[in-house]
Amino acid sequence: MGIARNIARLVPNGSGLLPNANIEAMAASKLTGQVADANAPSGSVVQVVSATYSTNVNISTGSWTSTGITASITPTSASNKVFIAINNPMRRNNGSGVDYGMGVAIYRNNSTSIFTGMTNLGYTYTVGNMAFSLLVPLFYLDSPATTSSTEYTMYFNCASNGIMSSCVDNNVATITLMEIAA
Repeated sequence: MGIARNIARLVPNGSGLLPNANIEAMAASKLTGQVADANAPSGSVVQVVSATYSTNVNISTGSWTSTGITASITPTSASNKVFIAINNPMRRNNGSGVDYGMGVAIYRNNSTSIFTGMTNLGYTYTVGNMAFSLLVPLFYLDSPATTSSTEYTMYFNCASNGIMSSCVDNNVATITLMEIAA
């Protein structure tokens, strides 16, 4: 009689699922394996890739230049998104009496700018040279629509007559890519 009652508890309901009341508490140590990526709830982190970079890069031109901060990820589904988080210690040195802008961007596969920001700090001064350092954080949610390896790189730019530095004094910059289930 006891076996029949226990077997009856394993019969799915009309939706094809076991009712919660029929599932007894199970020790966490008995739960093993991994939820298949295709079954991960929307918004779940499917995979994480992280890299560091610490080589100082200086520019003094008005063209977009790679900082060298880069990482690649291969999405498991073309409908998933990639969350990009970059932290880079940077410095901007200006000439006297001029308001210079600076810019940062994230490029996909070194060919497509998917995010551009901080194009002008709006800082004006009139005497002497000024240098300011800051930790530049970038966050962006991309929809690459591919299951091919996808590379993300931070680029930067500054107006002429100034110098912009990435990974100031060889301090460490980080880039983290997270695939997010659609």
